[in-house]
Amino acid sequence: VNIMRGCFGGCTFCSITEHEGRIIQSRSEGSILREIEDIRDKVQGFTGVVSDLGGPTANMYRIGCKSREIEAACRKPSCVYPGICPNLNTDHGPLVKLYRKARGIRGIKKILIGSGLRYDLAVQSPEYVKELVQHHVGGYLKIAPEHTEGGPLSKMMKPGIGSYERFKQMFEKYSAEAGKKQYLIPYFIAAHPGTGDEDMMNLALWLKKNGFRADQVQTFYPSPMATATAMYHTGLNTLKGIHRDVAEDGKPGRRLQTGQARAGAHPHATHRNAPTRHRRDAQAAQAALIFAPLLSGDFDDPIDRCVAACGHAGHRCHALTRWCERRACADARAGL
Repeated sequence: VNIMRGCFGGCTFCSITEHEGRIIQSRSEGSILREIEDIRDKVQGFTGVVSDLGGPTANMYRIGCKSREIEAACRKPSCVYPGICPNLNTDHGPLVKLYRKARGIRGIKKILIGSGLRYDLAVQSPEYVKELVQHHVGGYLKIAPEHTEGGPLSKMMKPGIGSYERFKQMFEKYSAEAGKKQYLIPYFIAAHPGTGDEDMMNLALWLKKNGFRADQVQTFYPSPMATATAMYHTGLNTLKGIHRDVAEDGKPGRRLQTGQARAGAHPHATHRNAPTRHRRDAQAAQAALIFAPLLSGDFDDPIDRCVAACGHAGHRCHALTRWCERRACADARAGL
């Protein structure tokens, strides 16, 4: 059920602000509740579970500028970057009230929140986080820190990883209070304009440190109307000049960065935008060379020595799963 339109986040890789507007348009509470009742009464096979009560962002309902005059004159692309604007009303009270009324409707068993959550905004209202975590999460909640490093995050106009850590603490606290085992699933972007190989290495190490195994990696896609698309094509930022990471052959290192983020992934994980094998072999081999010793945590492991000694770009080496296609190499014959 859609409860609002628009987004004042201003993320550079997203064009929602451009085609839905920066000022939030919220539906009335009565209209939303009537739609839920209509779903209950008219949708054949309805089980009592509403999959989402949200919009472009889950928690911007009835949130906006404290002053209409300031709102009309403001030209900032984001109300929450680099920090939350002091003129922004961050009261989540109307949304909490809506959640409670919606799940109180007869015949409704569960209302989940499937829309993306702006967690730096959510931590301003502990009451909202508690309501969300204890009543509207189905075991997993997906949020999008997008990266861990300040350089790429500044180009994305996203908050620092510290905001994610604060929300994570609140999420775990309220889950424990409710006696529920629930988990956060973070989303990350590889090869966003302004992202270097060292940034991706630090992201991969953060994933390893926090016990995550990447299932999929989203490589930056230069979509129409997004500010980051202009960065991608021009190599410039509207605030100051930046340049895409360029490999020796003059091509951006996008596939290498994707491989770096996926270094700890399951061998059967899929990637929607994966290039054909002959194009990705060199990047996969290079990523394995860089990451296998770092991520395994075992510098004396024979497989790590094999990877370091091999470096053969024509064969992929799944070092982290202890399997190598090139079994005929000299190191394999030597018993490594």
